[in-house]
Amino acid sequence: MPTLTLYLPPSRTAIIQLYERVSGDAYGSPITMTEGDPTEYTATVDVGDYEVQLSGVSTPNGPRFVMRASSTEVITADTWLELDLVVAAGAVSGPVASTGTITSPIIIGDDYLAANGRAFQWTIAAITGYTLGTSTCKFGGAYKDNTWLVNGTVSDAGGGNWTLSFDLPKTATVSLEEGYYSWSVEVLTAGGTEVTRVRSGRNVLLVDKQT
Repeated sequence: MPTLTLYLPPSRTAIIQLYERVSGDAYGSPITMTEGDPTEYTATVDVGDYEVQLSGVSTPNGPRFVMRASSTEVITADTWLELDLVVAAGAVSGPVASTGTITSPIIIGDDYLAANGRAFQWTIAAITGYTLGTSTCKFGGAYKDNTWLVNGTVSDAGGGNWTLSFDLPKTATVSLEEGYYSWSVEVLTAGGTEVTRVRSGRNVLLVDKQT
């Protein structure tokens, strides 16, 4: 049976619960972890897809994220897949939820374009020392050797906030493999200084289509 390994960041109190992806039923008993306890949680599970729910005293309740356990693959979550770096300031659109998470799945070979109301968009607080007119942004994802990376636009959202918007054309994903991808969004100055504003671990699913 494969093993799922999760890590708790320092200075966090959290309750962890696994849910079977297909049925949505809880799998195993919840475990409470606090600062000073071991920060690694390992669960031996049946082959299949699982959702992980993280909640706790010092960590706000977050959306479930997905982990896959196969007979040949042992999955380790390299982060808690939280969006600690995102500063959500308003509504988002397209395949991005109001929490800043991407609403799975992304269809491989589909076009996600602003022209059709399907761009990936995040609203963040303006970054100190960055100039709106000369800042750029990038959105990338990776699974094994499969990657995408696209450039986006930075615009004024009002109230001291910016909107980062990305088209993800079919050419960016058409050759990618199905699976759960890690992804991140960064903002760059004209001089190349980089600040990651949104990031997550392997919690967005890319799937093939039949057309």
